[in-house]
Amino acid sequence: MTIRRPVTSCVLTAILGCIAVWTPGVSGAQAPAQAPASTAPPASAVGAAASDDQMPSAALVYRAMTVLRYNPQGAQERLSLGVRKRLTDSQHALRKNTFAYAGITAMLTPALQRIGARVELQPLAVLKLYAAAEWVWFMGNFDFVTSYKDADQDYSDTALQAAGDAGTNYAASGMALSAGALIQAKVGPVAVRSDTLMQHWRMPMHNQDPVFYDPFYDLLTPSRGWTLVQNNDLLYVQGRLVVGLRHSMSRSMLSEKALAPVAAGKSPRDVTHRVGPFAAYRLTADGQYADSLFRRPTLVVLTQWWLQHPYRTGQDVSGGLPWIAVVLVFDGRLATL
Repeated sequence: MTIRRPVTSCVLTAILGCIAVWTPGVSGAQAPAQAPASTAPPASAVGAAASDDQMPSAALVYRAMTVLRYNPQGAQERLSLGVRKRLTDSQHALRKNTFAYAGITAMLTPALQRIGARVELQPLAVLKLYAAAEWVWFMGNFDFVTSYKDADQDYSDTALQAAGDAGTNYAASGMALSAGALIQAKVGPVAVRSDTLMQHWRMPMHNQDPVFYDPFYDLLTPSRGWTLVQNNDLLYVQGRLVVGLRHSMSRSMLSEKALAPVAAGKSPRDVTHRVGPFAAYRLTADGQYADSLFRRPTLVVLTQWWLQHPYRTGQDVSGGLPWIAVVLVFDGRLATL
């Protein structure tokens, strides 16, 4: 199989969030059941010490993720490195292992590179806020980047390949500013979570084109404007295994200039929906905060069918073909600060 679209979707970042429901690492945190008063250690006994289930007071941590994707095809290596600071010594279910994090992040593919800075704040086990600023570089290969004068354009796989064959794609770079919130909860073996990401693009395009196709999200995207991505999960957690169902939605906030040709009754091609099963298995039994350079490798398989897409529900690609992602993720602690 020829891989013509070697990037993968940002929703895979939220895949890591699903893993974090029961195996938090660099940027995740779980909501553990509160221990009975007779067995829970007092906060004064915890201090700055760390154990396999207690986050160290401060640490230099990293995470690595390798992804293969189908429909559309893609491959990605994502790396992050930063300092994580525990906010409190509390053993309360809502406050244990809450943290602040700041670091650098990079995403590498044969066609698209992203590098930048990311900050996170998890004041409660059920809530995490995050923001990032990334420089994005399309290298001008693998049919990318292709921009358009308005939203009434064909950006199907077939059309993108034709544009690449004709040489109308080109290299481009710009900024992507992100802000998001994760809400999660776990009762017994059942977990639910919702991850919402808003992203503002500033991508100079040829001829001041207002939209371009972003293979990272598989979405027609404003060159100066906002996109929305949301992932909602219902999960069952049993030991090192997690299974469940995920719904994913993407939306572009297109400008009046971009939407003008589709205003007269045409359906804008700015929304996608997918749904399907999720499965993850952690390969080792080490603790989530174990003092190790290589920790908690986890294999994830996510299969989703397109419910809404301008080209993947039979228009250009058969609606029977699912979106598939296979992910290997691990993290580690480089130093205790």
